[in-house]
Amino acid sequence: MTCVSTPYNSGISCRHRLLGPASQSSNPCRAVQARRCGIQKACFAQGGSADEAKSRSARKQSLPVTNKPPRQTGWQGSSRQESLDLHKQPKYAQQPDASKAPEQEYPGTPFNIQVKYGQQPGTLRASKQDLDNLSSPQDINRYIKSLQKRLASFVRGSQPGPAMLEFCSCLEQVYDTVAPKMDAINISTNLTSLSQLWADAQHNRNFRDHDGQVRSNIEAVFRQSLKQLQPMMHSLEVRGISNIVWSSAKLGLDPNEYGQGMVRILLNRFMQLVRAADKRQRPNAQDVANLVWALATMHHAAATSELLDCVCSYFGSLMQHPHKWLRPRSQDVANVMWAVAELKHSLEDRLLDDLCMYMHSLLQAEDLRSRPDAQQVANMLWALAQLKHAPPGEALSAMLDHLVALCLTPGLQPKPQAISNCFLACAELVHSMHSDQMEVLLQYLLGLHISKLNYQDFSNVAWSLAVMGCLEVSMFDAVLRQLATKHKLLLGEHGTIGTSAQPAIIAARQLHQAVEWLRPAQGSEQMEAWSSLRSRLQAVAPNPIFKPLSFPGQAEFYRALAAQRLQYQTEVLCGVYHAAVLSPHDSSVAKVILVLQRPDAYLTNAPSRLLGRVAFRNKMLGRYGSVVTIPYKHGRGSVESMVGAIKAAVEAKTGLPLDSFRR
Repeated sequence: MTCVSTPYNSGISCRHRLLGPASQSSNPCRAVQARRCGIQKACFAQGGSADEAKSRSARKQSLPVTNKPPRQTGWQGSSRQESLDLHKQPKYAQQPDASKAPEQEYPGTPFNIQVKYGQQPGTLRASKQDLDNLSSPQDINRYIKSLQKRLASFVRGSQPGPAMLEFCSCLEQVYDTVAPKMDAINISTNLTSLSQLWADAQHNRNFRDHDGQVRSNIEAVFRQSLKQLQPMMHSLEVRGISNIVWSSAKLGLDPNEYGQGMVRILLNRFMQLVRAADKRQRPNAQDVANLVWALATMHHAAATSELLDCVCSYFGSLMQHPHKWLRPRSQDVANVMWAVAELKHSLEDRLLDDLCMYMHSLLQAEDLRSRPDAQQVANMLWALAQLKHAPPGEALSAMLDHLVALCLTPGLQPKPQAISNCFLACAELVHSMHSDQMEVLLQYLLGLHISKLNYQDFSNVAWSLAVMGCLEVSMFDAVLRQLATKHKLLLGEHGTIGTSAQPAIIAARQLHQAVEWLRPAQGSEQMEAWSSLRSRLQAVAPNPIFKPLSFPGQAEFYRALAAQRLQYQTEVLCGVYHAAVLSPHDSSVAKVILVLQRPDAYLTNAPSRLLGRVAFRNKMLGRYGSVVTIPYKHGRGSVESMVGAIKAAVEAKTGLPLDSFRR
């Protein structure tokens, strides 16, 4: 649904084209122009006038020539490089990635192993004698980072598979040769470099691992790294712990499978350092964000309530840090919120409000680079909707205004899923979106090329507009036309689409709820047009068969109805809503729609306010009769308690004795 940190990783892939020397240009005017551009850039970067920049350039040219290798612009003459994001967005809101794990650098220590530019994958391994010359952990660290930097161009180019195999082979050679000289920071650096290259390889369309050789080598290196790490685990610092857990999530490997209880030991050490008396040992905001993001990505059982309360409370305290550069970034906030929502952990309402207001303050930051991007805003709103927490009104409105502004800014425009997730969040949190905001977001979304949209974008927006009471026939018609262009048939005869049936079923159900919302009164002039609209929807997305779900208290609810000999029928209304319908003896009296209200039907910070989807259900059921809701709390007691609750609720709603509904 942020970059994803991004959001979460902004999700925008930046492509840099490197220009050759001006002297090689066949156009002398272009060469002069390039020369001036270089002087102006130097002047801007170092300060001073253009004359001073020229003098600096002349002094630089008079220096002795070094043996620095020429910059490689890509393998096989490619002049294009990509800076790939290592973050994903959550399922349904697309899973938001954590930010790139920060590097751990030692003080500069020279070493005599150079990774030569121009070499091909398979020729980068150093000799045993050269590796023996790595006399300290600092040297080992720099050697591994230089290997990663060199192989990154191959991983992002046309040979990701051989490059990954070569890097794994180099790491195994390092472990076999200089393992006694390595410390915990070396292990952390190795795993971080491996996970970053693996993420780049997965984003490369040229990557193929049909025989599983790359994956097998990665698992072997991971196992060897953890074996080397075990004696050092109690001496790890926060950055190392965060990077190791983050790398495990990126690689899709659980450390507990290679060493029993390793994650628990790492997390206990992390909490110990969070409470350390020496502030220099405590984690920064990115360490916390990367840790909780990784745990949420793995859905790890070690992510206990105690741990999450501890690190999130500490993260909240960093928002008030006296030094601005130590406060969380928008990406860190979005990542923490996404992780907490993904783990279904309830934070204190006060802390959630503080996080919302802090994000609000970042929207107004003077430094434009500090402001959140579209994916971070979308992930923040998605997380609030999952946590059922309504943010302060000014914070939510400011985030929507910021998203609208980004839609109108070329180069910063949001992805379609970010827009649809924002609509979903506003609908679930019962927030009335301003008409101007809604118009801009809808026009931007429907104006995108059809190849950038999917069926979930259409269904989320249509359903959200219906829940907010803003859906019109013209809007749904535009959505349906786009959907029919993209998907000739969303659901087949057996309710499946491709290899992922469940999302398509949810999307079809949302669309049918939206079109039911548009149903005009019986006998209305618009009934014919509405029937045509529903037939078009049925041709693209047949209404899936409803399968009622059981939940706590449901058995007691129906036993209580039977015990009172009430005349009722269990019906599926509007195609998706399961309810008990009481029919009175007097046909002039409206039917009673009995619904058991589940405990998660309310906003957590406003217990009297129903969630958007629940309020929408009650409105739809109200078309068939008088809706009576029975709070779930009565379902936790005996059947007698439920009988009393039903009797009191029905008589209070209808003004008739319960005998009027008995057989």
